[in-house]
Amino acid sequence: MEKASGERIQDQVVNAVGQVGARITDFLAGNPLETDVGKMIVAATNADVNKAEDWGLIMQICDTIIESSAGGRDALRAIRRQLNENVNKNPLTIMYTLTVLEACVKNCGGIFAAMVCKQEFLEELIKLIKKETPPAVQEKVLSLIQSWADAFRGAPECADVVICYEDLKKRGIEFPPTDLDAMAPIITPKRTVFNEPQRAEGTPRASQPGMYIAAGHQQPVVDEASVAKIQGELSQARKHAEGFLNLLKELPAANLAGKELIDTLQQVYATTKEMRDRTALLVQQLYDNPALTTEILDCNDMLSNAVNLYDNYINPPKPDMRDPSMPGPSSSSSSARAPDQTVYDQTDAGLNVAAFNKTDPITDRVAQELEDWILEGKKEVKQEEKKDDGL
Repeated sequence: MEKASGERIQDQVVNAVGQVGARITDFLAGNPLETDVGKMIVAATNADVNKAEDWGLIMQICDTIIESSAGGRDALRAIRRQLNENVNKNPLTIMYTLTVLEACVKNCGGIFAAMVCKQEFLEELIKLIKKETPPAVQEKVLSLIQSWADAFRGAPECADVVICYEDLKKRGIEFPPTDLDAMAPIITPKRTVFNEPQRAEGTPRASQPGMYIAAGHQQPVVDEASVAKIQGELSQARKHAEGFLNLLKELPAANLAGKELIDTLQQVYATTKEMRDRTALLVQQLYDNPALTTEILDCNDMLSNAVNLYDNYINPPKPDMRDPSMPGPSSSSSSARAPDQTVYDQTDAGLNVAAFNKTDPITDRVAQELEDWILEGKKEVKQEEKKDDGL
């Protein structure tokens, strides 16, 4: 009990010292929240007003950082101020602020990334990793530190974040597992500002919004541990795609399937489509690793096949209703059929339509397979969530 009380007092002292230091800095350099970029950061992180991330405003913040010589410094001071003022007060504002920080690091070039990866600022983030902080905030901070350490491992100007990451691991801090979401660039809306300002040589802008780019590096360095984690995720995605494909090939026609079955399939389809999109983005980031890229592309093909098969299941290709007397590649075969028989052009439909053009109801075996497969997927998700809980 006394130990816990002592830790709380120590945290209060550290926070008080930090606030005093912030006030001194404000006195000398001005309140960072009153700068142009600071006001935008306040607006983007106001949890009382925003019900979700305002990506349009976040991208404007990135523009301001790039276009102004003092934009990066002012933005980082404002972010630091928001974190200090809302710790233990408003977790949602903290989460919004961390999202803004993540987007800026991914979009504003190597100079800003180097500022964020300095020990002085990293210590501000580490203050958020404590018992009183909500688990979601702790996990977000650890995820950012881990992703920066992976992305900028080969950049000397960002060496502090690698040291910080390794030090936290030695101290027994458990980081969230790296998955496709963490390695792939985040998706942000297209920019509304089309004129590109001139930038100093050596600080390339990400060709796509949301990709980590270090100064002097065209893409992040991925170590063996990260490759192993990605391969594990790809293995799970392939199993998911294979199971979905096998089930789709044994389903009845969509117009004969029950609503509950369609709703369940739609959920699985949405997950499959998300996996496909994530693997496509991952290829863009890791294209210089031929072996890994091949694995990702193979997995993406399987996921795409499952997505396309389901699309054809819900919206089968239109039947060929051409006049049999008209010349064409399928006219001879059409004339040999009964007038009321639907004819599919196999060059377009292929086995997909043939597999779906059934009238038999779904068998008990297929229904049980689908139910077991979905339940197994939910169990795996719950197990992963249990692993991720706590530090």
